[in-house]
Amino acid sequence: MLHSVVVWLLVVAFFGAGLFNAIGTRATQDDFARWGYPRWWCRVTGGLEIVSAALIAHPAGRDAGVALGAIIIAVAFFLPFCPIWPWFSAAKDSEGFNRIGSCWKNESYPRVMPLRPIS
Repeated sequence: MLHSVVVWLLVVAFFGAGLFNAIGTRATQDDFARWGYPRWWCRVTGGLEIVSAALIAHPAGRDAGVALGAIIIAVAFFLPFCPIWPWFSAAKDSEGFNRIGSCWKNESYPRVMPLRPIS
């Protein structure tokens, strides 16, 4: 029972995120451009998320869907920490840094605060 609930929660989460990205509103495209991606990249990401949801929904493709979803999440999480983003030259800002790095530098990307002991 719990397994089925988790599977369907994953399907709904990836499908919802994929649909939102695939629609590609102006705000979504602006966010992707700010992070250093081309404006149309939200549609690629959305398509991959929808494919992941479809694969997870079918037992025969569940492993592939979970793997694809894990890759999508890993790239979204770790890429802001990557100092080099060579694939899109438009991602460079006026100082020659990639926009992802400069977003991190200018703190316009959400920061992860270090854990501190409660005193």
